[in-house]
Amino acid sequence: MEDFQGRKRLPACSSRGDQARVVLLAQRAVEVACDGEGCLAFLEGVQDTAPLSEAECALLGSALLLGLLPVLRRLCCQVQEADWRQADALAPLAEELRQVFALFHQVAAPEFARRLAKLSVAERMLRQDPAGLYPTLAEESRSACRAALARMAKRKRVREIDFGEELLAQARREGCSVAALLFPAPKAGEWYPLTVAGSSVVLALLAQILLGRWRCGLLLLLPISELVKQSLDFLLLRWVPVRPLLRLALEDGVPAEGRTLCVIPALLSGQQAGERLAKRLEYHALVSKRAGKEIRYGILADLPDSSSGEDALRRDWVANAQQAVAALNDKYGGGFYLFYREPTYARRDSCWRGWERKRGALLELARYLRKLPSGIRVLEGEEADLLGTRFLLTLDEDTRLLPDTAENLIATLRCPPEPAQAGREQAGGAVRLRDFAACRRGCAGGGGGHRLRPAAQWAGRYGTLCLCLQRVVPGCL
Repeated sequence: MEDFQGRKRLPACSSRGDQARVVLLAQRAVEVACDGEGCLAFLEGVQDTAPLSEAECALLGSALLLGLLPVLRRLCCQVQEADWRQADALAPLAEELRQVFALFHQVAAPEFARRLAKLSVAERMLRQDPAGLYPTLAEESRSACRAALARMAKRKRVREIDFGEELLAQARREGCSVAALLFPAPKAGEWYPLTVAGSSVVLALLAQILLGRWRCGLLLLLPISELVKQSLDFLLLRWVPVRPLLRLALEDGVPAEGRTLCVIPALLSGQQAGERLAKRLEYHALVSKRAGKEIRYGILADLPDSSSGEDALRRDWVANAQQAVAALNDKYGGGFYLFYREPTYARRDSCWRGWERKRGALLELARYLRKLPSGIRVLEGEEADLLGTRFLLTLDEDTRLLPDTAENLIATLRCPPEPAQAGREQAGGAVRLRDFAACRRGCAGGGGGHRLRPAAQWAGRYGTLCLCLQRVVPGCL
């Protein structure tokens, strides 16, 4: 099976060195008790006497399925050899086949996989996390922690149980979670620019000596520096291990502490623009239905540039968008919003438009959610439901959320950082947002300018940007 590919160093049985121990134990579990509860009880007894490693525990589900194949083959042969005219002889075989197929379904179920994971010695030890963080993590994050523990124990050439005890003792001494010790904060990379610059200068000097002309070395400095940078990036991406982002388990959907507003900043450029954006909001709401009611959806609307400001036609565009969002609220019982701001006159360009366009609209919305002076107006939606909004998720008009994307993103952002890591960016392609500050700089014509300085942003493959509103710096807004 695919799960066993690359597992060449699994412990073998002492009596039968040609087969992995986990496979033989799974076959024995199926023979002893051909039901899920019996198999779990048998494996629990094995863990109490001769604990399996984390790599073996990760393969228990697949090993049980392999163990069922010989049983199924034996039963099929018995059915083929049985006398079909004797119903009493076929009844026991039919009952055994029913039990085997029932166990197939049980082992393949996600709930059974979670129960198998609890058999792991690493799982039992990490659940004693003094900070209480590990039990609240999602299964993927807990699996990453268990794999990291097994990897570090193997590197130190100690048993996983001994290393787990040492890890728990260290976590108690330092007052942190075991996850912080398994995935320590990345070291600062001040050496990177020095390495690129130093290597480029040395190679440029060598080129100058070989060519015998100092101008050649000077002209080749920039191409050489680019080549050195690309080579270093290539090696780092393959040598440096990925540091995963942990996320909490949101079994009951997004809680009130993770209340999120998902908005689409867009221009109302025609009569059908509002209806088109409302359909996109409905799509996002249906895709993220499992996340619960704590995710609200809205359109952050602006009008295109105009030389005369608002007119009757443009007001009709806004009214059509308001009607489309109101229809969604009537259909689903609320949760949809239309945010709008008046266009301002930009002297530099001699036109009326939304201040700072998309960037300014997001800043104004953040100020509104923080109860600060803002030009945002809520044309549709219940404003009281926006109280306590912690996260702002912005999507482009052409962005399509996949199922569980928003929920997983919120669960990652809600995972509490360690005291030593608070306010710091995390590596791995997506980073935690801890602070959001904006400093206004005056600009001629009242157009102004805002420099957004998010400490971190989600830069995933879904084209989303998340802003944490809990720690907006009021003095800078």
